Amino acid sequence: MYGLGASAGVANVLEMAAAQAALVGMLSAAGLSKITKTGQLAKTLRALDVGKGTSALARGVVASELAAAVALTIFPAAAWPRALVALLSFGFAAAGARALLLRVAIHCSCFAPGPDGELGWRQVGALPAWLCAVSLAQLSSWHRRAGTGLLGMALLLFVLGVARLLTGMPVWWELRFDRLAFHNLGSENAICP
Repeated sequence: MYGLGASAGVANVLEMAAAQAALVGMLSAAGLSKITKTGQLAKTLRALDVGKGTSALARGVVASELAAAVALTIFPAAAWPRALVALLSFGFAAAGARALLLRVAIHCSCFAPGPDGELGWRQVGALPAWLCAVSLAQLSSWHRRAGTGLLGMALLLFVLGVARLLTGMPVWWELRFDRLAFHNLGSENAICP
């Protein structure tokens, strides 16, 4: 255990593994939720008055979130993915601080928006939590093998896929009856006249 001594035990390893998994999960969810909504993120960046190129910057933020999530699992021994997460977390906090300094209500679809969906203190206050998770993940030795990382990425993709399927079940259930109606149109037992 890198600097933790022999007394670190299973509990510490699990805490560090949980920190790594939490980072991967949060960044994956954040990046995937924004991948088709970069226009909304660009609108948020324009409201923050960050200058020109907000569309490119929005795509860069989404790409960085997804790259960090993938890199944390595929390159588990490398420190640069956690450094990228730390850089992103400073960016999130800076966006929250900028909104507070501008004294404007800026709607965001970012991770951890306030109850009103606006940038502000939540992003600033989340910085220590992000940095703590990055530090714990960096101290961990369980993730030093690429096979463990690839297994983690496969598990994450499976969980995200199942979650997506479950959220779509109500729609699929309603569409099931539409499909049955079209299938039975020519038969005597048609559901619809």
